[in-house]
Amino acid sequence: MRNFFQWCTRPPQAVVVVLLLVALVLGMSFYAGRLKRELTSHPAPTAAGATHN
Repeated sequence: MRNFFQWCTRPPQAVVVVLLLVALVLGMSFYAGRLKRELTSHPAPTAAGATHN
C-alpha cells in the first residue's frame, strides 16, 4: 500500500490520479442527480408567513 501511495504521488501519475478522482466525483454526482425522486401525495409545506390568495 505504501509503495502504491508513493507511486501515485509522483508527478506524471499524480496528474492522472487527480483527473480520475475528479471524473469519479463528477460522475457520481451526475448519477445521484439523475436518480428518480419518490413523489409524495402530500403537497410541499408552505412558509409560515406566506400569504394565500
